[in-house]
Amino acid sequence: MARTGTRTATVATLAVAGIVLLAIGATMTLAAWLTAAAATAPAERAPTTEAEIGASTRSTSAGFVLWGMGSDGQPFRWDPCAPIDLVVNDVGAPAGWRADFDAAIEVIEAASPARLRIAASTDEGPSPDRASFQPDRYGDRWAPVLVAWASADTFDVLRGHDRGVAIPVAVGATDTRVFVTGQVVFPRDRDDLQVGADDRAAAWRATFLHELLHLLGLAHVDDADAMMHRYPGAGPIALSDGDRAGLKAVTSGDCITPPEPRHVRVNTLLP
Repeated sequence: MARTGTRTATVATLAVAGIVLLAIGATMTLAAWLTAAAATAPAERAPTTEAEIGASTRSTSAGFVLWGMGSDGQPFRWDPCAPIDLVVNDVGAPAGWRADFDAAIEVIEAASPARLRIAASTDEGPSPDRASFQPDRYGDRWAPVLVAWASADTFDVLRGHDRGVAIPVAVGATDTRVFVTGQVVFPRDRDDLQVGADDRAAAWRATFLHELLHLLGLAHVDDADAMMHRYPGAGPIALSDGDRAGLKAVTSGDCITPPEPRHVRVNTLLP
């Protein structure tokens, strides 16, 4: 679900449900998986023009949509030769969440070269303005991906009907963007989602899987059978052929050397 709005203009740009590019700096994207009750909500709003943004979500003939790609047609990716480290603040998480989260990771790793690992717990809370480089907390590296739970009162890009939001952060020159960090944030106190459920309509595990696929670089599709469909619907928690093709596109290929970690400020677009 796309939202737009503006905040303080700074060195780089954050885009909601799309990638806004500058020659140097960071880019954030954000996606939410909506509950079935929100099915009448407005569809994703397309970015304005290619000239303004340089890249946007891109459809393919293989049943998946990319957050963005360079002019060479290559998707923005994480470095496929390095694991993606996650840190977790599980305050507000449902009891038993970890088994479902690990199961979602297992689905991704069984279908792709991606390696997602929970490196540590953290007391860091989610923020639309989260620093991508936090040497005092995480050392001389890009900050690990933050997994956390929040309410709309404390994290204003998370609305009442969102099952989760993913915010991957890409840095580098326009045609060589590489994802280096991000956030995956889930709503607290959802009584309509359950751990251990086998149907995506009621399952935390389905939500975890969907948002992790966003984190890896995939956007929403129109195929109702896909895990990347905009609305979860009912059905098994399983990847479609398009999901698998998309995973292959964003997790395969040659190694990437990300830019050196540094402080990057962003211009945050909010609802």
